[in-house]
Amino acid sequence: KNPFFTDVFNRVIPIHKGMIASMRRVCGPKHLRVARGLNFLAELYRVQDDYINAKDALLEALSIMTAEYPKHPDTAGIHNNLGMLYQLIGEYHKAKPQFEEAIRLAKSIDSLGPNHPNTLIGLQNLAGVYIALGKYAQAEQRFQEALDVLVSSKKATASETESLSQQYDKIPDILKGYPKGHREVILRQNMANFYGGILGDYEKAERLLQQALALTETEAELHHPIKGLIYHGLGGIDLQQSNYKDAKQHYEDALNIYRTNRAWKYSQFSVFAFMQLGYTHQS
Repeated sequence: KNPFFTDVFNRVIPIHKGMIASMRRVCGPKHLRVARGLNFLAELYRVQDDYINAKDALLEALSIMTAEYPKHPDTAGIHNNLGMLYQLIGEYHKAKPQFEEAIRLAKSIDSLGPNHPNTLIGLQNLAGVYIALGKYAQAEQRFQEALDVLVSSKKATASETESLSQQYDKIPDILKGYPKGHREVILRQNMANFYGGILGDYEKAERLLQQALALTETEAELHHPIKGLIYHGLGGIDLQQSNYKDAKQHYEDALNIYRTNRAWKYSQFSVFAFMQLGYTHQS
């Protein structure tokens, strides 16, 4: 842990706990603001690797939300956060029902719905749990459900309510510069990792990555790191199939993109791509 950040969190957490105590007195112990404060407190604990206190804060927040606000978007979000925490500590059987409830709620809430990004993130999280449990058929179903929604959203007519693709284009500043349709790009990458790395279906994995690559083909996004990761993945698939010529080209393409980005130039991805490129020269 970074000592500076440890010191910062050690100062922030007591302050935030004091704010929650104040909200309990002013708003009442079951108020939405209290639950939201606990949810944020859990995140502060999580980044400090204090999973016990993080879990306690989330469980308390969830008890408030399920009792007082059972159909609120935050209830689905806290279920998802608790599932992610269980997944992080390897308690997959506990993570599964949390993700399932988060998805069920998200689909049933008018302000979210089956096409909402949070719903699709929940589906991918649930797929990850199924992979950890060795239930690959169920994982594939969740991935495919998420992808089907993304693809079908592109066919929505202009007269319909705001499409999912339009929702996805409204991304926070921290993600500005990501390829258009970046969530579909990332989903296809995740699915490619599943098919290639878990099932050994390299043909399907390569097809998914090529489709993801096609989504990034605009001049403005020519050197975006996500594109480098796609080339990197294609190189890995080529190596698995002893296709060293194509692997060499894909790793070179990945490195060319990584080297144009200061944050990625000396990253673990860049180092690994360089090592794999050396392997293609020896083979």
